[in-house]
Amino acid sequence: MTVLSRETFFLIITLSCWLCNSKVIQSICLAGGPTENVGRVEVLVNNEWGTVCDDSWDIIDATVVCIQLGYPGAVRARSSAHYGEGSGRIWLDNVACAVSSLSLQDCPKNEIGDHNCNHKEDAGVDCLPLEVPTAVAPGIASIRLVGGSSPNAGRVEVYVNGEWGTVCDDSWDIVDATVVCRQLGYPGAVRARSSAHYGRGSGRIWLDDVACADSSLSLQDCPKSEIGVHNCNHKEDAGVKCLPLDVPTVALAVTPLPTATNVASRQLEFLKRPEDTELTLGDVVILHCEVDDASAEVTWFKDDIQLAQELVNGLVLLRDNSLIITDIEVHHHGTYKCVATSSDGRRTDVTARAYFPTSYVFDSQPENATVFDGESHLLTCSSSIETLQLSWLKDGSPLVYNQRTIEKVDDVLLRDVTTDDSGLYVCVAADSEGHVVAQARAAVDVIPHTLNNDECGIVSSPEVSEDANTRDVHSGSVVGGRDAERGSAPWMARLFLRGGRYPSGRVICGGSLIDRQWVVTAAHCFNVMNNLRARQLYVILGDYDTLTDEDSQISVPVEAFYIHEEFDIDTFNNDIALIKLATPLQRYSSYVRTICLANRTIDRELLVPGVSGRISGWGTTTEDGTASVYLQEVQIPYIPYPTCKTNFRRKKLVFTKNMFCAAYDRGEADACQGDSGGPYAVEKASRWFLTGIVSWGISCDRHDSNGVYTRYSKYHQWVTRVITRY
Repeated sequence: MTVLSRETFFLIITLSCWLCNSKVIQSICLAGGPTENVGRVEVLVNNEWGTVCDDSWDIIDATVVCIQLGYPGAVRARSSAHYGEGSGRIWLDNVACAVSSLSLQDCPKNEIGDHNCNHKEDAGVDCLPLEVPTAVAPGIASIRLVGGSSPNAGRVEVYVNGEWGTVCDDSWDIVDATVVCRQLGYPGAVRARSSAHYGRGSGRIWLDDVACADSSLSLQDCPKSEIGVHNCNHKEDAGVKCLPLDVPTVALAVTPLPTATNVASRQLEFLKRPEDTELTLGDVVILHCEVDDASAEVTWFKDDIQLAQELVNGLVLLRDNSLIITDIEVHHHGTYKCVATSSDGRRTDVTARAYFPTSYVFDSQPENATVFDGESHLLTCSSSIETLQLSWLKDGSPLVYNQRTIEKVDDVLLRDVTTDDSGLYVCVAADSEGHVVAQARAAVDVIPHTLNNDECGIVSSPEVSEDANTRDVHSGSVVGGRDAERGSAPWMARLFLRGGRYPSGRVICGGSLIDRQWVVTAAHCFNVMNNLRARQLYVILGDYDTLTDEDSQISVPVEAFYIHEEFDIDTFNNDIALIKLATPLQRYSSYVRTICLANRTIDRELLVPGVSGRISGWGTTTEDGTASVYLQEVQIPYIPYPTCKTNFRRKKLVFTKNMFCAAYDRGEADACQGDSGGPYAVEKASRWFLTGIVSWGISCDRHDSNGVYTRYSKYHQWVTRVITRY
């Protein structure tokens, strides 16, 4: 290459400028730097050297200068007279080069000589040197990357005195990482890694307190502690992630492509086009865009906003019209559109989506579910990407939270669902600006069942007085209680065991009719004998006087019974069972009718201090006494859980949240033998609801003992599922 002297070059430029009157940049040079590839930028205008103001000065401007001077590219744009203050004229201000600019003369800027600066603002550049040595200096014989998932990423290890060792991450930054990557032959660095991101090394730690400059050519050149001197352990091993080898960089020289001819009559065709791309945090993605007319202007848009030809938020536009997304972050998701426009007005465009896969964004996602009316269902959603915010939609609108739709951190609990809760639920992950990054969808289908129909819980017997639905009975209980009126509890059932010394069978428990073919009772009722079979059992409904066969009375064989899977005979926890009748009832009457079932919402309304529930049954009227002839009933006050828990703990008895207790202070009312499985019913709006099932007690009618009941609402889902399944 022939190198002209400054004087010869000056003479040529002088003659050229004599032929024109406009101000042009005749030449550029670097001054004040320690090496020829770095320094203060000076330009020659009207045969007078002057400086460039650093207003808006950036890496794109520096790259144009370095390439114009014949260097491969720029390492850094310098400001604030980094290489010393110049003197004389300040020729340029507000320089705003594009990546495609070939010289400072081409760059948008103020009119030459127009500025509002002083020499404290002189701009400078650090250019890539013309030749990068391939051999490393003595000391550090070689470097390598270890432990990464790809060749361009890993823990930095250096070879010193015949032994590989690591680099401590004290002061480790992107400048150090860039020096390592370039030394290894990569275009640059994406990220500096610390805290043994790529795993802990072993053996020696050779380097510490590395503080490379942009102009450093290798780790050997970088300021650092003496080799082998450090205060670190392998938990602090440094790493890098380099730009891959196939990523074009702004430092590459531009070779103009030939202009297409004879293209006016046809559409622009894409030779390379961006494709839909999955994103991963920290990675690098290249979107290509090239048409068959080299003279066409290419413009990029992200989410319909035009991208400037510079580095913005990790997006780099290159001279070959490719777009690089470096060190991917959440905000990089979206649509990217490449628009190509020819000089004769032909236009074409293509759009690609850059997105984070749903499985990458969400650690847990809601699932499609079929839920029965009255059940509860949890919709889960979580993400380990801390910058994302999660919210919920239902059928396209923001989810409204209430007593049944409960927010639990990022999850949603649907409690006591109804058919209104059916719909499409969407967990939305959005960035800090509210842009949707990903969505996880789940369809919830709530199936209504026959329980709690319009006829449940109603007392309509003509024998019952008009105020029977709400009357208070305090004269006693099933133990020491009083005769109920016929039809006052039309849901009452009696479970019989066939055979034995009782010709008509033996009563073993009470129960409650809840469906045309189902009765609910206590699980311990089926502990009367080993290998009990359904064919040995039958149920009587519509009974009142046990000595008389009444017209309302119905006897139905048992097809099957289902004991709760977690019933504990020692503690009576989960003391609930279902009986399936051999044939469904054809009709209801004033003496045979279902009781309404209290789900958790109704339970919270009804089982509160000050409320009394009614128990009914034909059990003994005194402890170890004889069974009742007529149906007995009594109302007994509900006792809050903490009080019951304390009372039974003193007696060293297990009392769980699946139970509740009820009693009078003096113990004058209680359920007793033969009443097990019967209902504890509470009236609401002229309907009776099953809130409890008679379960156990220490004895009957003692002032220091409370009757214990299975809390029905805890098992409403179980009941629904068993009935639906069988």
